[in-house]
Amino acid sequence: MDYLKETALKYDTADFYYSPRGEKVRQNSPDPSTAPKDLRYLPVGELPVLVAIRLSMNCPILFKAMPLWAIDRESGPVPTANPSKCNLPAAPLFKTCWFTDGGVTSNFPIHFFDEALPSWPTFGVFVAEKSRDADYQTKNGEETKSPQPPSYLPEFHTTGRSEKWFEIEEQWNSVQGKKPDITPLKDYVFGMFSAAKDWSDNANMRMPGVRERVVTVYKNLPVSNGGLNLKLPKDKIIQLGHKSGKEAGRRLVDKFVLSTDRQNPLQIETDGWRDHRWTRLNAYLLALRTHLQGFSRSANEAAGTTPIKHQIQQAICIAPLKTKSFFEPTVTQEQAAALQTALGAVQALEASLASIQVEQPYRPSPQPVLSLRPQL
Repeated sequence: MDYLKETALKYDTADFYYSPRGEKVRQNSPDPSTAPKDLRYLPVGELPVLVAIRLSMNCPILFKAMPLWAIDRESGPVPTANPSKCNLPAAPLFKTCWFTDGGVTSNFPIHFFDEALPSWPTFGVFVAEKSRDADYQTKNGEETKSPQPPSYLPEFHTTGRSEKWFEIEEQWNSVQGKKPDITPLKDYVFGMFSAAKDWSDNANMRMPGVRERVVTVYKNLPVSNGGLNLKLPKDKIIQLGHKSGKEAGRRLVDKFVLSTDRQNPLQIETDGWRDHRWTRLNAYLLALRTHLQGFSRSANEAAGTTPIKHQIQQAICIAPLKTKSFFEPTVTQEQAAALQTALGAVQALEASLASIQVEQPYRPSPQPVLSLRPQL
């Protein structure tokens, strides 16, 4: 908070506000009576990691929730704080937003730290209740299970594609620390909440290019160890980190870290790292080809509208965007030329990828897709 007070710009409740770049922009200011006096802008690009972590750690009861004031521009007309400024529209309201734990939307956000073809992958460590893979052995005429492994990392590109099963009884064991008394309704509601919270992470961990760099650490401990159980003994925590965690780290090192040949001072590429790059290349090209499919047709032949290339040319004389609050400028000749070049490059890439009819020996499974979404 001391850092934010020293660096963050103060919010001006007059006719202007300061953008993240420090520019003064005219606005319809919120009513200052609906918010504290000393409001600051949340720094963009300069937010300490500690602040982001603290905002994320807001599991109810365990941590004190952190508020953030935001402008509610959908609250409807509200009388302005200064009636003399009749040239200003009605002011919106400030309202309090309470942060909750980041795991509500994504508890394994490995996709935040990724590129199409990274020079080095971001590794993930996923903690699971127990392994479902068991080796059966016959001893004295009876079939028994062998000890479960402390961790698991897919070895080949064909492994690790299966869905991660969510056993409600196991989750209740982890949370409550005892055998659960599950009713059908409680079972359904708990499963529904978990599916909404974890489906994106579970789907992402099945993806080629992701699953081979995520090591799963199994608790392999008696019931009531882990999850939201705050009574996990110190020795169990050490056992989980030292035994299972150490084994998981060794698996990642053995698979990805470049080794050094004693006979040759040059570093030797590992099979795991080479396989990973090949997987990422094929997965991205397939996703990109699917994502661009139909781009040229829509740009040039969409019904009831001007082709994009003509719209770009028209934007030199006619403002391309419509708005009633701010003036939208036309584009310059240089800006129009840059857009035309970019449009042509995208269409050429679409045509080039579509013309490749050679079937590759490796086909990513499940097939990846690209989608546009706001930057977080």
